[in-house]
Amino acid sequence: MDYTKQARDKILSYMEVRGGKSTVDDIMKYSFADKLRVYNILQQLEMDGKIVIIERAYFGAPTMVKINEKVNHVSLGCGLNLT
Repeated sequence: MDYTKQARDKILSYMEVRGGKSTVDDIMKYSFADKLRVYNILQQLEMDGKIVIIERAYFGAPTMVKINEKVNHVSLGCGLNLT
């Protein structure tokens, strides 16, 4: 079982339901993704171009993220179709 993929899908699904934009604190609290995986997954999603970091803390940790508008929602791979 791939727990990282499950956490990634939960994060992306939560962000899509919230309109594509969310604070990292809300993702950690309400997405049901493993809290220890959130920052790593967000970094991977940013490098893949699937999300954009809107705001960062003083030392560079993301605090606000949004789904990249240029990415097709189907290509996110989370299986949630809201359109």
